[in-house]
Amino acid sequence: GSCGTPASLLSHFPRMALLSPLTQVLLLVAVFAISALPTSKPLYTAAVAQHLARAPGPSVAQFKAETLQEFRGSAMMARDKGADLVVFPEFGMIDANTSNKCLLRDVVTPYCEELPPVGSNPCATARSNSSLYVPGASCIARDAGIVVAINMCGLQENGTHTKQYNSELVFSETGVVLAVYNKVHVFDHPCFDEPASPDLVTFNTSFGVEFGVFTCKDILFHDPAVTLASRGIRHFIFSNAIPGPVVQAAWSKLHGTTLIGSDGWAGDSGVWINGSRVSAVPKRDEDDVVTAIVYDY
Repeated sequence: GSCGTPASLLSHFPRMALLSPLTQVLLLVAVFAISALPTSKPLYTAAVAQHLARAPGPSVAQFKAETLQEFRGSAMMARDKGADLVVFPEFGMIDANTSNKCLLRDVVTPYCEELPPVGSNPCATARSNSSLYVPGASCIARDAGIVVAINMCGLQENGTHTKQYNSELVFSETGVVLAVYNKVHVFDHPCFDEPASPDLVTFNTSFGVEFGVFTCKDILFHDPAVTLASRGIRHFIFSNAIPGPVVQAAWSKLHGTTLIGSDGWAGDSGVWINGSRVSAVPKRDEDDVVTAIVYDY
């Protein structure tokens, strides 16, 4: 029922009449604020990693090894902040020069790796000195003990030729591949192929939440994200390189969802629930990790 007017509240607490008007107001504000707090239990803690684009190294192998080391540090930071899941940005595993000048397919190919099957555990069979992204990310997830989502260039055999995708890979706390998503609406057409039909991908977690997956430019189209939302998916991971967080906030508001967006632009990553940012804003001049508790509203 209604909480009533301040006067009616005062009638329930006669001693409040002895307090000054200002103190009465402050107490009433505190009561209303407490009553507005979420009463449901937290579902999980989400983290987004800001990873600033780097110049190419002396070799692709060295660039990959250094990138994996940086991702490992961010994943451990997310774990230490209590996160159950961390999302990394789009193009985080390609050097800045290549991702900005993707005019020829072969330019990005050295950074690409074969996509693993869902249910496999690349870390279990990885060489100890491997600098490959797939086993490296799998081992990062296992060692941090949290779900890890990365964006990379994925290779997939398709008859007589190989498809080259902008791919999102999700690994469980034990390093098992939970999901592989190939971006439906690519921006860099010379470098990446598009799936023949929309890739509708979800995955389930050990903490009981089902997530949908889409990437960057996908947010402007009905498939796959809106289709997944219309089917009842309410939590999404979103690696992207869109300047400004307005689009992420608007999409989350429009579809009544939680959007965990890791953005390649400094300071634009965050966690949104029903259009409201619930995480801090990451630092703009360095790699950073911000987190937010997601409640079951």
